[in-house]
Amino acid sequence: MNTTDTLQRCVLIGLLMLLGPLTALATDQHRVLPGDTLWTLAEHYWGDADRWSDLARYNRITDVHQLPPGTLLSLTPPPVAQVTHVQGDAWLLTDADLRALENDALLQANVRLQTGVDAFLVLSFADGSEAVIPSQTRVRLVHADDSIQLTLEAGAVESHIAPQKRLGGFQVHTPAGIIGVRGTRFRVQYQPDQSLAVSVFSGAVALDLPALAADAQPLQDNQGYWQRGDQHFQGPLLPAPALRQNWQRRGTSLQLELEPVAGARFYRIGRARDQRFTTLVEEHTVSEPKVVLQQVTEPALYLRVSALDEHGIEGQIALHVLWQQRAP
Repeated sequence: MNTTDTLQRCVLIGLLMLLGPLTALATDQHRVLPGDTLWTLAEHYWGDADRWSDLARYNRITDVHQLPPGTLLSLTPPPVAQVTHVQGDAWLLTDADLRALENDALLQANVRLQTGVDAFLVLSFADGSEAVIPSQTRVRLVHADDSIQLTLEAGAVESHIAPQKRLGGFQVHTPAGIIGVRGTRFRVQYQPDQSLAVSVFSGAVALDLPALAADAQPLQDNQGYWQRGDQHFQGPLLPAPALRQNWQRRGTSLQLELEPVAGARFYRIGRARDQRFTTLVEEHTVSEPKVVLQQVTEPALYLRVSALDEHGIEGQIALHVLWQQRAP
């Protein structure tokens, strides 16, 4: 370091000391001083100079040999997702404990998330994509620099994917393999019996599964795929069941009935607070085409109904709005 650089560094340090709290930085930030390099900063903060590439990536630095003095650097990875809706109990899992998730929480890569019974979680990403995490699901947010990757450890993920320039912009990893999508609305379920079920409501899905059947094709609109061991099935989704108009309200409960669908083993009925069906309130999977919803107090009910076949593949979804009373 030459005399000029040393003098500049001393002046800048002196100014920071004089200004005190007005220029105090968060512990996860660093203001570049003359003579700083990515290597020396990585060594100083993390004790490992080889982590200079992490620092460059966090701050999107293209010329790693030029750090203009005064530049504000982040020492932590940028958030890759935001919690935009929580219903019920949902947690961020760490090695030590559980941390309850709240609306607007920012999430970094490599975190694990868990939803409880009758709980729902919605994650939003920078490109406009959303992932709906239903109850009793465990996922890991793996990475989201140039793509979005979720590892589904157990449960289900329903995703509304913004159009991508290339296939694989959004991926769901499961123990059975990888599902890559583009411009798609789809649902993936992975169960403890190691069965995988994929439903494609719109768009396209590419399957990258070690045990993929030789005759399996990329999934298109209105198609589903199921696999368990060496067994597999690929075919069209069941049609959405019609909602009968003989629904009844008793106090704050509402009894609904669906038209039976040929080939349906189960029916799924959900309720949300918005037309896009991202603010889930409750969801039921029943063996008969009827269900009773509890604690129904809002004047407008946003409902969606679907049928599941013998493999657990969810069929096409129908959306309904029920008006309980006239708006004032």
